[in-house]
Amino acid sequence: MRIGQGFDVHQLVEGRPLILGESQSLMKKDY
Repeated sequence: MRIGQGFDVHQLVEGRPLILGESQSLMKKDY
């Protein structure tokens, strides 16, 4: 599930972090 590619991960993470595991995975892949 790649949300960073076509989704505002920044807004989601800043507004309300998704599943801990999901958010961490995105952060590691995106950032």
